[in-house]
Amino acid sequence: MLALVAVGLGVVYGASRNFVPQEPQGTDFHKERVWAWLNPKCFATEADVRNFKDYLLSQYQCLDFNEKREKIYQRPNIDGLSSVWSLWLELNHAASNFDCLNANISLPSDIAAECIANIFYEPLEHTQVCKDQSRSIIGGDLWNLDLLDGNENNLYQFWDYGNDQAVEAIILDTDVDAFHTEFVGLNIVNLFNGDMDPRTSQNHGTHVAGTVSGHIVGGAKETDFSYYPVCQLGSSCAWSDIEGGYEAAISLMLSNPNVRYVINFSVGGSRNSLNDPAYTNWGRRINDAGGFWVTSAGNSASNACNFAPAFSDWAITVGSYSENKQPTTWFTNFGSCVNTFGPGESVYSALPGDAYGYASGTSMASPATASIVVNVLKQSHNMDLDGILSYMKENSFPLLNVPSGWLGDNTAATWPRCSD
Repeated sequence: MLALVAVGLGVVYGASRNFVPQEPQGTDFHKERVWAWLNPKCFATEADVRNFKDYLLSQYQCLDFNEKREKIYQRPNIDGLSSVWSLWLELNHAASNFDCLNANISLPSDIAAECIANIFYEPLEHTQVCKDQSRSIIGGDLWNLDLLDGNENNLYQFWDYGNDQAVEAIILDTDVDAFHTEFVGLNIVNLFNGDMDPRTSQNHGTHVAGTVSGHIVGGAKETDFSYYPVCQLGSSCAWSDIEGGYEAAISLMLSNPNVRYVINFSVGGSRNSLNDPAYTNWGRRINDAGGFWVTSAGNSASNACNFAPAFSDWAITVGSYSENKQPTTWFTNFGSCVNTFGPGESVYSALPGDAYGYASGTSMASPATASIVVNVLKQSHNMDLDGILSYMKENSFPLLNVPSGWLGDNTAATWPRCSD
């Protein structure tokens, strides 16, 4: 039995080995997670497995353990063993690969090299399930989800990871009805500590949050989120609340470095000498903290580079397209500052009081794209901003009937559908 009561004290070392993972045969696998098989003859209890996990983390700096996915269990009849413990370890957010596992380490004296039966990259089937959802459900038309998977077939076909991944959303918007049935079971945190203005609405924020995380209307289902009501003045937003929201979001990121956060900010206005440096500073700090920032391009049917924060290179700026795959030219901003387009006309999502309804605007396109970013990070936890932007270009469709003179790619990002 392994007993490392005091790490670094009284530990006697024995055999040595490396922990290079093998590729599982006949199945796709996750390159940022490894799956260790531990022999119960050497690890009598789950506590022994956890102690060994802590020892491995102390030896290999490229490893991490996801506390949100802490279940360790025995699997029967694998390769002639009566059972093995399953231990899942992940790539540390500061590492780019598992090369550190090539190094041999000394094992504690009561753990022989043979006690570690095998080490594999984790099969994708462990972390995701392919599901289909009809676009016609709960009294509305979810055409936006039908197109979000890149295949127009009256279904949203998506990988369901559950909510055990270290990826979360942050909604900077109005207030949110956190008790809506779309969010049942999710861990939802209000980052605002003061007393809200009585004019504060829940309409816009609930619709946006539903489009990201809703059980039915969301593109990144089962995703926990935090929110901060930056818009408390009815249809407008005080700059002090916007400042408070960004500072709270960045503080949350810095306090949880192993969680990847995706901010959705479906808010904006004209670019000026006050907001330009502020948004640039926040964008840099979000990126430095390992977060992502998705924002709406604006609804003035003009050049998005003249709007804030749509102008920012640190943001993923989203314009709007309609069900016919054409840009919604009657409102969407456009131009070289727009990174991609999302579904933004007559989008069906949650409203306060367990209600639902349609809304239009780049405010709706932005959270749809934020859901893509969340899903991609659940697949590839260590991807950076450049990687996300490249992914969206590679997995997109061209918009139809784009007005001449519009700069930029004018494509719509998708999260390619899964298949069983």
